[in-house]
Amino acid sequence: KAAFELNYKKVQGLHSSEPITLNIGGKKYCTTLDTLTKHRASFFGAMFGGYIPLKPCKDGSFFIDRDGKHFHYILNYLRTDELILPQNKSQLVELLLLEAEF
Repeated sequence: KAAFELNYKKVQGLHSSEPITLNIGGKKYCTTLDTLTKHRASFFGAMFGGYIPLKPCKDGSFFIDRDGKHFHYILNYLRTDELILPQNKSQLVELLLLEAEF
């Protein structure tokens, strides 16, 4: 774990508990590298774990070309390991599965 943390700190120049801003399709979300790399085999684990070269936008955020409307569900799952959805969820589940497959 220590080597992994050193790698992403070195690559990103950020401490694992510092806030990081994601720009998901124009909608901004703030979280930490700890949260994004919690599941190392995930897209964000690879992206922010030093395995994919990154360059922040001029404002310091990291742009991801996806629809940001429902990203908060994914981010909250990364934070808690629990997927919490509203009761009227049939279409939302389809959209989240599409994003999860990305």
